[in-house]
Amino acid sequence: MADDETSQYFFPFALGSGGAYFLMKKKGDACIYYYDSDYMDNEAISKIAQGFNVFMNNIKSNTEIKIEGTHKVVQGTTRKP
Repeated sequence: MADDETSQYFFPFALGSGGAYFLMKKKGDACIYYYDSDYMDNEAISKIAQGFNVFMNNIKSNTEIKIEGTHKVVQGTTRKP
């Protein structure tokens, strides 16, 4: 990730479309975040799940993951195991 400040606190664990990333914090909560490279600073990061298990359970083929409190929508393309 090109954003040094974000890289200081988060690590990417999956690549999304168009240069987006799915992130987890290096320390602190176990929530899953979405980093949208079309935005800057704090506007680029949105919390999308309370933890990894919740995130995995919410992934469905060809569905949308709506990010609360924003206008952003993440397209989910991974099939649920």
